[in-house]
Amino acid sequence: MHPATMALAAAGSSSVDVAAVLGVTSAAVSSYFAGINRPHPDLPEALRELVGADAARNVLALIPERDAQGPA
Repeated sequence: MHPATMALAAAGSSSVDVAAVLGVTSAAVSSYFAGINRPHPDLPEALRELVGADAARNVLALIPERDAQGPA
């Protein structure tokens, strides 16, 4: 399990919850957390809504930077 996913779970939420707020699949959220795809622009707001500002900041800090040449 990716560190961002573990931090999200520790804060009481899941990628399924994030996906529901964003209107995407949980697989899409997992790809954001793994740094495979560029995160949805509303991801920070969705995380704050679900787990609060401090936990959201912790989760976001664990998402690897995506290579500029990788998938959008």
